[in-house]
Amino acid sequence: MPTELKLKAVREARLVGLGVVVALVAIGLIGLVEKGPVVPAIPSGSSPLSPLSYGTLSFYEASRSRYEAIVLLDPEEILRVRSSRCVYVVISPSKPIERDYALKLLELTRGSCSSIAVLVADEESTSNRLLEQLNSSIRVLGNRVGVVVGDRPLYYPEATVVLGRETYRIVLDMASEVVGGRASGYVAGPVVVTPSRSYGSGELAEVRSSVSIASEEVVGGVHVYVLGDGSVFVNQVLNSNVSAYRKFAEDVLDYLCGGVSDCLVVFDARHYESADPLVSLRRAASGDYPTAELRDLLYTSIALAMALAHPAFWLPPLYKVVSDLVFTYIYSPIFYAFLPVLAFFVSRLLFREEGSARDRPMEEQQERDIFIATELRKSVLSGAVKLGSEDFANLYDMVNLVTAAAVGVKLSDELFPKILSRYVGEKKAFEYWKKMNRLYRKAVHRTLWPPVVAWKRSIVKALDESEEILNALGESLLASAGLERLVTYGGSRGVSS
Repeated sequence: MPTELKLKAVREARLVGLGVVVALVAIGLIGLVEKGPVVPAIPSGSSPLSPLSYGTLSFYEASRSRYEAIVLLDPEEILRVRSSRCVYVVISPSKPIERDYALKLLELTRGSCSSIAVLVADEESTSNRLLEQLNSSIRVLGNRVGVVVGDRPLYYPEATVVLGRETYRIVLDMASEVVGGRASGYVAGPVVVTPSRSYGSGELAEVRSSVSIASEEVVGGVHVYVLGDGSVFVNQVLNSNVSAYRKFAEDVLDYLCGGVSDCLVVFDARHYESADPLVSLRRAASGDYPTAELRDLLYTSIALAMALAHPAFWLPPLYKVVSDLVFTYIYSPIFYAFLPVLAFFVSRLLFREEGSARDRPMEEQQERDIFIATELRKSVLSGAVKLGSEDFANLYDMVNLVTAAAVGVKLSDELFPKILSRYVGEKKAFEYWKKMNRLYRKAVHRTLWPPVVAWKRSIVKALDESEEILNALGESLLASAGLERLVTYGGSRGVSS
């Protein structure tokens, strides 16, 4: 089917002006300032949502690797799950557990779980209300347990903890005495027991031979296990090189799950504070809150950077600074002298896309046929016809159309060498494709180096190679009606004569 080569000039224009875009951005920024920043609060303490050193996210992830585990913010969320055994875990809560919350939690948990176990690891008395609602006799006294080293107390005692038939020896951090139930962990003496209000003052309240720091009992069908220290479950300890702590944490879960494969571990995340990242950094810098690892500072800094990036933080001060500068210099003679120059550059910026040209009569369209055959080669070689880069671009477009119709791929396509290699071989197809595209980029001035010295010789050689390639495809530039015109005088592409 005859195919005519039609080259059209396309003018691109923006439908939305620069001023409209700037106005929309300004409106969006003002809206964000009005709404205020969403400051990402950082879970503090031993929250299972906290990745910081003193959080328990690692314990939660270890539980998920062994059993199904969820983080509980509302007691009613327990209704979404069903399990033959549930283990409720609360570790060093910073907020007291409310009586109504404990009652509702116990009621809902009984409805979703066939059997229940509770793990409380706390060095304060904050969890005692939960133990009261369970009708447990176990209590955490909230004092400090240490050992005597020389004539001074050391509040990092080594404890012996028994889980079923297994016995563990672990070092605690600011442990508290646990009373009631059946003792399952103790610190051997001489042991120093100091009230929490006197901790750090050097006052020795009492010295004993041994002190219980862990206890358990089964009351009302609920297996209650209490450890007077939550530090053995924090991220800093579980991620340390001492593997005994991770093994102990995993074995506590196994012990309380009682060998039930579909055991559900429920982590309390409601009774923990959330801190502003800026406040956390200030406390860490002042030493009030110890930051044990560099990643704590990085995590806090990222959260702070998210808050600082909000327009509500930086746009009002920026507006005030710009406003002060404008009102300071707007009434000065220098500003009035500079105003015309400023207006000129602003107008150029706003209307830089609109080009201008002097009016001139439209040239008459003239066409001149030059046949791609022996006569053309003779005319070109004799110098009767001069060929330039525009003529090579015309030839490239012609070959593009013919190959697209013949094999469904254009010369400009990266798949061209692969398709053409089926007809002329891989090496020849790749070299032809590479050469034609390289010359085409120079013809349309996309690449200027290295320059083509003799376009006539390059075009004649390209004509021969193109005819050979097309012949292999069963096509020909000469046989394709309408493609015999190589040079168009005054056309939209060619300007040769």
